[in-house]
Amino acid sequence: MQMYSNVINSFPTFFSRVVYWELKQTFFMIIRLMLFGQLAQGTYRKELTKLIKRQFPVLECIALESGSNAIEVALGAFKQLDPSRSRVLIPVYICPSVIRAVKRAGLTPCFTAVSNDLTLIPEDLQRKLNADTLAVIIPHIYGYAAQISECVQLIRQAAPSVFIIDDAAAAFGINVQNRPLGSWGDVGIFSFGPSKQLTATGGGMLLISNTDVLRVVQECVAAIPEPSETETLLKVLRFWRDFICIRYSPALNYWGKKFLKITPRSYRSWNLKKMSNIDAALVLWLLNHKQCIHTRRNQIIEYYIRELSKLPAVSFPQENASTFGVSRFYMRTSGYSVERNQQGEIVRDNPLVAYLRSRGIQAGYGYAVLEDDLGREGEQLRKERHAWFNELVWLPIDHTKDLACYETVINAITSFFNVS
Repeated sequence: MQMYSNVINSFPTFFSRVVYWELKQTFFMIIRLMLFGQLAQGTYRKELTKLIKRQFPVLECIALESGSNAIEVALGAFKQLDPSRSRVLIPVYICPSVIRAVKRAGLTPCFTAVSNDLTLIPEDLQRKLNADTLAVIIPHIYGYAAQISECVQLIRQAAPSVFIIDDAAAAFGINVQNRPLGSWGDVGIFSFGPSKQLTATGGGMLLISNTDVLRVVQECVAAIPEPSETETLLKVLRFWRDFICIRYSPALNYWGKKFLKITPRSYRSWNLKKMSNIDAALVLWLLNHKQCIHTRRNQIIEYYIRELSKLPAVSFPQENASTFGVSRFYMRTSGYSVERNQQGEIVRDNPLVAYLRSRGIQAGYGYAVLEDDLGREGEQLRKERHAWFNELVWLPIDHTKDLACYETVINAITSFFNVS
C-alpha cells in the first residue's frame, strides 16, 4: 500500500533534470535533420570529433554509440595486442554497463575497493595487480575526479605493460593538474547519455593516446556499422517523449508495468555502432551552454551541503562535488538504507526516499549491481567493506528552478530526521 500511495503522488515538483536541452531549439534541430534524412549520418559527427581532438592531447578520437561501446572497442584492441592476459581491474562501485562491456570483450572483471568518495583506492589497486592483469579502468564516478595521477604513476611503475582506460564518462571538461580527464591513459572515454556532463540520446567518444592501440582500432573501426535512420528516429522519439514527460515518468512506468506489462526500455543497443549525427549535433549545441547550466547545478549542490551538513545522520561522500560539477549528487543516510533482492529489485525503500516521494520530491539510489555481474569475489568485497552503498540517496537537481525553491527539499529532509 505504501508503494501504491507513493506512486499516486509521484508527479514530483522536484526531480533531477538529467538532460539539459532547450526545448525549442532542440525540437527544431531534430525536425530539420529528420526532414533532410540526416538523423543517423551527416557532418556533425566529424565536426564533433575534430573539435574534441583539438582540445585534448590525444592521437585520435572515434565517435561511437555509447561510452560502454568505447570501452568494449578499447578492450578488444588490448586483447588483440596481448592475448595471454585476461583480467580487467575495476572498482566495486561502478556503472553495470562497464562490467558488461568487459564481459562482452571476453575478459574477466576483477574488483578493487573504493574510498569514501566512491573512487578507486590506489593502494588496493596495487595489491590486485598481477601477471594476468591486462587493463585497469579508472572511472571518475559521476564526474568526481579519482586519484588519477597517483593511479597512473603506480601502474606505470609496478606493471608498465598493463593498459589504462581513463573512464571520464561523466567528467567531460574536468582538469586535474592542468590535464583534462579522458587523456591520462592509453585510451580515455566519454559518454553523452543522460546524467552526464553533456547529454544527448546516447553517444560516446574513444580517445586514443597509444600508437599500438590506435593501429589495431583503426583496422577494426571500418567494420563498425552506422546507425540506421529508422532506428535513430525511434530512439530520438522515445527519448524526446521522456524528456517532455520527465515529471510523470515514475508513474507512467509504474502503471505501464503493472497493468500493461510494459517494462521501460533502454534507449541504447549494446551492439557496436557509430554515433548518430543527431547525438553529435546535440553535444555540439551543449558545449556552448555547458558552463551556464553547470554553474546553476553547482549552486544547488553547495546549498544542499551547507544546509544538510547540520544533520547528524547525513554525510556527503563527494564533499567537493560542486568543484567537479557532478552529474548526480548523493548524500549518505547513516542507519537508513534500501533493501534489494539478488536480481537488484527493490524489496524495501529507504524510508527517507519514500517520505520524499510522498511529498512530491523525486529521489533515488546508487548503482544496483547484480550478484551475477559482481561474481563471488566482488559480492564478498561489497558485503564486507561497502554495505554502506545501500545508504546512498541522490537528491533532485533541476537547473531551471531558482535556488530558493530548494528550501522545500531541505525542509522535508530536516523534518524527516527530526521526526525519526
